[in-house]
Amino acid sequence: MAPNKDKSLSTRKEAIGKRPWPNLPQQLLNLLARNPNLLQQMSYPGTTKSWTAPTGRCDSSRQAGLSQLHDLEGKKWCSLSKTLPHFINIYFRTQVYHRWYYDCRARDVPCNFWHRPAPHFVGYSHGSLIYRWRNSSRIQIYDVLTRLESYTPPLDVTTPFKFVALSSSSDYGNFTAVVLTGISSPALMVYSWGQEKNAWIKHECTTLDPYDAKKRSMQFTSIIGFQGKFYALSLQGSLAVMEVINSRLVVTTTGTNRAVPSVAARFFKEYLLESNGEILLVFLICRKTLTVVDEVEVFRLYFPKLSWIKVERLKERALFLENECCIWVNSSQTGCRGNCVYFNQSAADEWFIYDMESGCISPGLAASSLPWSEPVMEE
Repeated sequence: MAPNKDKSLSTRKEAIGKRPWPNLPQQLLNLLARNPNLLQQMSYPGTTKSWTAPTGRCDSSRQAGLSQLHDLEGKKWCSLSKTLPHFINIYFRTQVYHRWYYDCRARDVPCNFWHRPAPHFVGYSHGSLIYRWRNSSRIQIYDVLTRLESYTPPLDVTTPFKFVALSSSSDYGNFTAVVLTGISSPALMVYSWGQEKNAWIKHECTTLDPYDAKKRSMQFTSIIGFQGKFYALSLQGSLAVMEVINSRLVVTTTGTNRAVPSVAARFFKEYLLESNGEILLVFLICRKTLTVVDEVEVFRLYFPKLSWIKVERLKERALFLENECCIWVNSSQTGCRGNCVYFNQSAADEWFIYDMESGCISPGLAASSLPWSEPVMEE
């Protein structure tokens, strides 16, 4: 028997006392429950950055090469004792997923996420949920479509991390996981399935960041796996393309322009995601305070030159951004408005819509009040 889809989300939050994931509008969660394939279009977000110009002015123009960026979210540590665990915020409507959430006796799927101990989600990549238990240093990777699960060796608990990304879908059994540490040494921790050494390998990045005023090595804040390669953004907005060569993760090439907003602002949050064979970079831009998003910009990666080009139209695509995930959907198939970027600015159930055509941001709306038509997608 499928779970009651009308159960109150607020009741679930109060009863469980954990962080909901993904924290998306209920209309979209209902569609994900009926169509789990859409989960392959989801990614993990990047970080929030602030500008510090040498002159003391806030100048985020792409020509301001010496203006420096700082990571406002800091570093996470392998110890999870000070963070709240998550719970899956989707009621899947098939018995396959029902067993995951309601039958703790099932051993061919992860431990029941609705009961203690609860997991901490540390990444989402290629349709796979990446998580850890509070008292474990192992990373576990669960493909939500195939129900295949993979385990990694223990992490070094003395090394910080931001999140984890995969090179490709985990159901192929031949993929690489990369941990962004958020520091320069080591910059990354890498584990490839099938490698001779069954351990995470720490990697130093020796590639200098051209936008770092002190000419230091790249320090990565965002990463996405795409067609077997990794595309990572540095703290200062440099793009590095990395591949596994002879069991080593190597920077093979770098981008040609800086990945920063084109308008002046004090803060911004960056999101990297794959959409229809493209890599998109989205900025939520805050001119004065982190609590107010003033502008939204979308760029796509032009692969021949590895340059970021501003996107003027998303056509039928819609992007949804929240603090711990981002996803793109086809508006005609899901019922939301196309050519728009939906985002929330806090844990509150309030969403804003940026219209790519008008360049305007709507007033905040409760998720239940978002304009939504009946989707044409079949059940």
